Amino acid sequence: MNIHYIKSFLKKHLLLFIFFLFIFIFFLHPVGGDGDIYHHLYTGRDILQYHAIPSVDKYTFTENGSHWIANAWGMGVIFYLIYIIFGGTGLSIFVSLIAVLLFVLSYKLVRAYGVGMTSALLTLTIGASIVGIRWLNRPEIIMYPIFVGLLLINFYQEKHPKIVLFYPPIFFLWANLYGASVVIGYGLLGLFVVQKILSSRKKLQISKVYIISLISSFLLAFVNGNGTDTLFYSYIIRGIGQWQGEWLGIFSILNESSLNYLLIDQYNIAVYFLYLALCIILACLFFNTAKKYPLLLVLWLALLWPFLQIRQTTIATILSLPLLALLIQASIKRWRKYAYSILLTLAAISVGIIWWTSIHGIGMDKTEYSEDIISLFNKYNLSGNVYTDQQFGSFLSFYLYPKVRVFIDTRDDLFVATPSLKDYENVLEGKDILPIINKYHPSILVIDPGSSPSYRSLFYAPNWDLVYYNGNRAIFVPGSIAKNKHMKTFPAIDPYAQYATKPNMQLKAAKEYSELLQNNNSRYSLQLQLQLARSTIAGEKYDKSLSIVKQIDTNQGPLTPLFDAEKNRLLVLLSFTLNNCIDAKTNIAKYNESVSGKFLFNWSKRIPSEASFDNVYYYIACEDNQAALIKNYQAFIYDKYNSSPIDIPKLNSLIYQKYGNISLPDSI
Repeated sequence: MNIHYIKSFLKKHLLLFIFFLFIFIFFLHPVGGDGDIYHHLYTGRDILQYHAIPSVDKYTFTENGSHWIANAWGMGVIFYLIYIIFGGTGLSIFVSLIAVLLFVLSYKLVRAYGVGMTSALLTLTIGASIVGIRWLNRPEIIMYPIFVGLLLINFYQEKHPKIVLFYPPIFFLWANLYGASVVIGYGLLGLFVVQKILSSRKKLQISKVYIISLISSFLLAFVNGNGTDTLFYSYIIRGIGQWQGEWLGIFSILNESSLNYLLIDQYNIAVYFLYLALCIILACLFFNTAKKYPLLLVLWLALLWPFLQIRQTTIATILSLPLLALLIQASIKRWRKYAYSILLTLAAISVGIIWWTSIHGIGMDKTEYSEDIISLFNKYNLSGNVYTDQQFGSFLSFYLYPKVRVFIDTRDDLFVATPSLKDYENVLEGKDILPIINKYHPSILVIDPGSSPSYRSLFYAPNWDLVYYNGNRAIFVPGSIAKNKHMKTFPAIDPYAQYATKPNMQLKAAKEYSELLQNNNSRYSLQLQLQLARSTIAGEKYDKSLSIVKQIDTNQGPLTPLFDAEKNRLLVLLSFTLNNCIDAKTNIAKYNESVSGKFLFNWSKRIPSEASFDNVYYYIACEDNQAALIKNYQAFIYDKYNSSPIDIPKLNSLIYQKYGNISLPDSI
């Protein structure tokens, strides 16, 4: 055999192996995400146990007995079987292997259009970064390789007419694995028919096999256990988009997201804009190439979809890849050296950013969904109705039903237009939680304090005791239960307070935070460390607090600025308290830097902070400079991002004590 052929064969297949290994690693994530996986797991468990598709709720105490739609029951069964055999590790690997399947099919598709291997792999690497923005351990991932499979069948059906017989079984499986997206498949088939009509140079001839295949595909999709409810699921839950971020468009995300989400999403959106810019530029430069493929040009319109719903970023990218590969190949042929350099740089930047913004690992996510909480329930035999948030509800149900029933979970259709969803929305919007508790009378509360200020009143409610807090989740039980079961309580903690402690309980709070940190090695231990430092300052243990703060590692990827800001604020506070003006000046500069320039699409936007107040206070406590004081005072009173609790009259009083009755700018 020709030695050059062997070398070429090995080189080609080694390159492909490396690429698909990269895809496998890139899409390998811990299982948990937004908690949706858990309701699919218990759906699969119920189907295997009762041999029927569930349709009536039994997991919540608010909608118990109400109808719900198991629109992804097939994937639920697959997820559960993998989980009970291979555990969370198996689920992580399975989700990643679906991504590998997607890119294997995508590689086959772009190669079928005549794209060379190098151009194909370069295109798919760029595409992988965008697909990686939203690759969740949810049933929806199965639709992406199906889309590419349909495009492959359409490509080959002219040479192999009977290949369209794969359409009906594909649509049948699709409807039973994740039926909510089948209507998009109908649209794709419609485009194929239009393409066939428009491309017919002579009399239109559509074979009986083709017609029967299309009709069968349409009809078989209704055989899914829930009929039309499955196929029109997205329409049924349309109201949910008003408060779930994934259903919002790109600009709504940029304008309405909380800081935590915005600091991550802005990088994902920036990468998508880079991808969109690449597509538009290449389409303009090589329009003669693009117009040869009208179907692929129409599919490119999907690139606009994320501006309406950001959750469609993945499908928009997948549908645009074939034409992008053709255009990239055209650019390489014309500007070989420069094209390679630009495209490789773009691929590296995109992949690097998405890797940085993602959580990597394998198995179940034990940080976001802590097994300690399940252990606490089991240890103290806690049971009854549990108020919790949507993401955590399914997690608790999977592990603790029937001992507990939850307030809400991730089954959107179950809660659309219900009083319980409205009450939940009110809490997230800041309305007091106590009237909701009095209305529903839950036995246990499992909350995320960071999701709403409404929960603060629970820390002061006389009938509820805090028995668990890990920086992310807090558990409250009635005081009588905590006493009868001899549960450890944490009465001094208030994570909302300026110093994370209740009044006159500073040292006790510091002790409680220290105890909570002993068994917490998760990423949320950072939150506890900062709260420990704040409570220690309140207890006037300044040297100890300074030691704690300096040891805090704030590296949290794109969320680092939030924790840098809080750490630097504590350092500024300690510098003032210890009368160390040299350190105060340095720390103020770091503080200002940590809250400014962190938003890619709005450079004037800053992280809410007390930096503008500290700039003023420096010229009260440390340096005598009236001009600098007035300049910073004016910036303070007009600072819409100021979060300092001090009011203007109190600040003016401090200024007059040092500078006398000077003229200060009017406050707004």
